[in-house]
Amino acid sequence: MERAEKSLDDYAKFLFYFSGFNALFYLWSKIDRVEGDSKEINNLLLKFDEATAKRILDQVNLSVLYFCSRGPVARMERRTCNNPTPGSVGEGEKFKRELEAERKTARERLVALAQVIYLVRCNLIHGSRVPGDDPVTTKICLEPLRVFLKESIEYTRKIRNNR
Repeated sequence: MERAEKSLDDYAKFLFYFSGFNALFYLWSKIDRVEGDSKEINNLLLKFDEATAKRILDQVNLSVLYFCSRGPVARMERRTCNNPTPGSVGEGEKFKRELEAERKTARERLVALAQVIYLVRCNLIHGSRVPGDDPVTTKICLEPLRVFLKESIEYTRKIRNNR
């Protein structure tokens, strides 16, 4: 978290925030015996109660609005020179619909936002993206990642101190 906050580069901030968040969802996956990045992210974020999830969504509302207003994030990791068409938008469409759905709980919408950001992370790390909005999308992810990391640290400390 400290390195992200000191960095002047949005890509570096993204990587530092996500790495910290990743370390915590991985820790909780070991404690709770959950496997697979998507399930591990869900496992950690669903530990937050509804009021906390709502507060987080309110805090990162600009990012929520951005991801609701743009097209779905496509998973680009299988895109190749021989298959240059844009990647699969199936997951991105699903998570966008869940993020937009007012009937969903705040916890479900928080998980949907995290899964959209995870798709962005996969595209940045694995490459094979369509040129375009990477700088904007990366920047939009920073506040949610910062808050996910901060809240996850606080939750983990609280549980540790109560044991």
